[in-house]
Amino acid sequence: MTVVVSSLSSLTRLVLGRNNFRGSIPASFGNLSALSVLSSVFNKLSGSIPYELGRLYKLRVLVLSYNNLTARNPLETKSGNELSNIMNTLSNCSNLRTLGLGENNFSGLLPNSIANFSKVLSQFCLSENDISGCIPVGIGNLLNLQIVSVFGNMLSGSIPESIEERIPDSLGNCKRLQSLHLGSNKLTGMIPGPIFELSSLSIGLFLSDNQLTGPIPTQIGNLRNLGQLDLSENKLSGGIPATLSSLQVLEVLSLAGNHFEGPIPASLNQLKGIRILDLSHNILSGQIPC
Repeated sequence: MTVVVSSLSSLTRLVLGRNNFRGSIPASFGNLSALSVLSSVFNKLSGSIPYELGRLYKLRVLVLSYNNLTARNPLETKSGNELSNIMNTLSNCSNLRTLGLGENNFSGLLPNSIANFSKVLSQFCLSENDISGCIPVGIGNLLNLQIVSVFGNMLSGSIPESIEERIPDSLGNCKRLQSLHLGSNKLTGMIPGPIFELSSLSIGLFLSDNQLTGPIPTQIGNLRNLGQLDLSENKLSGGIPATLSSLQVLEVLSLAGNHFEGPIPASLNQLKGIRILDLSHNILSGQIPC
């Protein structure tokens, strides 16, 4: 297959998903200079992403999720920055809009050099890997991001300041961001209030299963287009802000497994579209509002 595919110099889309392909991604794919879409999900691919893919300057979509890919090429000497090398390689794909590498075996630190990714990148997914360290501040340079999904890793530290500062100069200020999924990591500290200034958030804000502390900022009421809010399984405290009632299109609200106390705000009965409301395992008191 490698010889056949690699000789197709006019090929623009290569979709190989949901088969039983094994082995590594052929380095010769880097010769497919016209390629705009490369997708090979739900296979059994192993090894690393070949550096030759960095020559695919017309590549717009790269989705290799649900395989057994790793950051290190087994034929190379371990250097400790293998994931960084992969990110640097893919940053050469100057037209890349979608990067999906979830559900693999990537490990190591997410480098700050992701700031060099294509400025048109809109979807960034590295969920369910073994990536550790902090969320790099450099991600704030990707101002066209719409979906960020890095849940199910071992990320630690606080949510970076770049998510909130200087709209529109940093990540949290990406005016087009629709979904932010940082759940199931080891993030600590308070939720930066200016995250709640991202009025473009519509699909959801998912920060569950971390170690976040402090109250929910009252500015959360600014997320008027938000469909889902999941802050469950953290160490958040204080009262439930009444400004949540401003989220008129909210369908899912989960604040379970925190340290919230006091009454349930009566204003939550204004959330007419709510389908799931989970406030369990807190220290709430008073009467349940009618």
